[in-house]
Amino acid sequence: MTESPPPLVRNEKTPGSPAERSLVDDVHQLFDDGKTYVEAELAYQSTRAQFVVDHLSQAALKGLLGAVFLVIALITLSVGAVLALDSLVGIWLAIGIVVLFWTLAAGLLFLRMLRGFRQIKDAMGASEKEKRQKDEG
Repeated sequence: MTESPPPLVRNEKTPGSPAERSLVDDVHQLFDDGKTYVEAELAYQSTRAQFVVDHLSQAALKGLLGAVFLVIALITLSVGAVLALDSLVGIWLAIGIVVLFWTLAAGLLFLRMLRGFRQIKDAMGASEKEKRQKDEG
């Protein structure tokens, strides 16, 4: 005897064995499996996003607190330097030396920042020049 192929639509007489399921049943099962997968993926990504937000906020708070402590340490260093220089050069010159030091340090950092911006600008400009050359050529 030859076996007949599984029906496309299941009727009441069709048994539930996998070999005799209908195509429509398989599509419904595939749809249900896909829906379950999407729900699980959404739950996973939601949990992952919440984890990132929680840890990012904690890291930002710790970084901000660390920056505050660093500012306090720099103020203490500056006051200590003024007090140490006071006995050598006088209070006003000591204050001037400390202020000049911090002004030069800030100036160097700003120059490095501007150099970085210039490098970014040059890199973006170079790519646009290359595009123009390709369009002209």
